[in-house]
Amino acid sequence: MTKGTDCNQFTQKSWHVVYTRYRYERKVQKELDNLGIESFLPSRKVVRQWSDRKKVVENLIFPSYVFLRSCEKEYYKVLSIKGLVRFVIFDGKPSKIPEWQIDALRKITSSGIRYSCLTQSIPCGEKVKIISGPLCGTYGEVIKGNQNQIRIIIDGISNSLIINTSSMELARIGCL
Repeated sequence: MTKGTDCNQFTQKSWHVVYTRYRYERKVQKELDNLGIESFLPSRKVVRQWSDRKKVVENLIFPSYVFLRSCEKEYYKVLSIKGLVRFVIFDGKPSKIPEWQIDALRKITSSGIRYSCLTQSIPCGEKVKIISGPLCGTYGEVIKGNQNQIRIIIDGISNSLIINTSSMELARIGCL
């Protein structure tokens, strides 16, 4: 069987998230690539200081999580990957991540803007869309009490990215 042939034109591919063993994220991503399954491992470069030198290293934004785009027929093939623990499940099914959230993650990680990651839930605020700048078209939520920051929620793993919007224009979704 050739790579990636379990899904056909009638089978819908969706983004999902899997949980991996500690420090197995890149190995799982490589194996997904070998199987012909699209994957995404958000990371950022940071400078680390040692006693004798500084080095640029790549840190994962969501340790132990790998995003993948697959159909239901590939479920068991994905589970057979060494180091992959399980799919993240909600309501008894693998959680689906909306395409726009994966696109937002890709824009954020490749844009070079500063952001921070929160792993706890934040109360709902104003829903917004970025209408200019490197993240144009990305949806988010204004953090209460701070109009210069919005969060991009990543469904399925209860994580958020906080970005500074000082150089971007925001529009309320209800006003678009």
